Amino acid sequence: MRMQVSAFIRDTSENRSSVVRRVVEGLSAASDETRLRILGLLVAGGPLCVCELAESLRLPHYNISRHLNILKRGGFLESRRERRYVFYSVAKSPAAALLQPVLRQLAHASGHDAVLGADVARLRDVIQVRDSQARLTAYCEAVDPVGDAMVSDNSRPASSRRSGQARLRRK
Repeated sequence: MRMQVSAFIRDTSENRSSVVRRVVEGLSAASDETRLRILGLLVAGGPLCVCELAESLRLPHYNISRHLNILKRGGFLESRRERRYVFYSVAKSPAAALLQPVLRQLAHASGHDAVLGADVARLRDVIQVRDSQARLTAYCEAVDPVGDAMVSDNSRPASSRRSGQARLRRK
């Protein structure tokens, strides 16, 4: 732990008062119940998007986004974009290293704490749905990459039928 704190402090080339300010800002970013619940889910479920966190915590997307932004500015999260989704995970940074004992305790407490346990149970359901939808999407794209097999020609308007036929001719 001592080594992690010193790495966090050494990471700055600013004067001593700004180092203290940075530590305080980082720790205050994690000093909220919702943000700790988010970190607990990220430890339990790996990279998650806003919609998965919102569903698991039963909070609105804008609220989750605000908390994620605070955690990211504090250096505790990293993100990656996949198509239109942004997935968040716990960062491998000196700031996040400060919280490792807390994160381990959260992971352990999810089996005993009613709130954390319910969050993790809902997250498991969300991940199960996500994985089954991903398998279905991958199967449908493999079987019918154009997307026309599921819709009969008579059920679509004439303009849509023509564009589908033009698409097939282009191949």
